[in-house]
This record gives sequence, C-alpha cells and structure tokens, in this order.
Amino acid sequence: MGRIRFRPEEELQIEALRHLQFALPKTAFLRADPNGFLDRRRVLFARRVGVKFGVPDVEILVDGMSYQIEFKTKGQHLSTKQKETHELLRLAKVPVATCYGMDDVDEFLDVCNLRRGRWY
Repeated sequence: MGRIRFRPEEELQIEALRHLQFALPKTAFLRADPNGFLDRRRVLFARRVGVKFGVPDVEILVDGMSYQIEFKTKGQHLSTKQKETHELLRLAKVPVATCYGMDDVDEFLDVCNLRRGRWY
C-alpha cells in the first residue's frame, strides 16, 4: 500500500489542528468532523443516523461555547449545503469562519478572544 495523499484542504486542516493544540486554552476541546471522508455507501447510513452535512470541518468547545472552522484553499468555495448549514449555525449564535490559511485561523482566534499564545 502506498502512502496516503492528503488534499491541500486536508493539509491545511492538519496544520491548523496542530497549531490550535498550542494556541487555545488548555480547557478547549477540539473535534474534527469526518463528513468529507465518507464514501457513498456510508453517506446513506450517516443520513439515517442523523449526521448533518455541510457542518464545518472543526469544532472548538471552550467555556460552554462552540466555535466552528471550515477549511478551504484558494479557488475553493463553500457548497450550497455548507452555506445553508453555516447560516443556520450563525442564526444559533455560533461563530463560524471559513479559513483559507493560517492567518485566517489566527484572525478567528483573535476575533473570538480564544488565543492562549501566538503562532509563529
């Protein structure tokens, strides 16, 4: 078997998760959503058990609050389902960001006052 090749979006998510482990308060809980990794067979099952599609890639839980991050690379755009879901989250007062790089991740942490330390 060959080595797993990650898409640029996935590489950004991996880099961001490493960064978030150090940048967020120690009490923060990080959770990644596996929706993008489901094959067609599992999508049908996932729908039946209540999986919501269009949910951002990463959820940060801190002090009883949820913060959501969707990762995209240059040239990528949110799908219609992602736009709908992100709007529903915003209506529920959940901060949601679409991040195209680490600078966007840092900006979201600053806007939400979540930073423990600075990323370099």
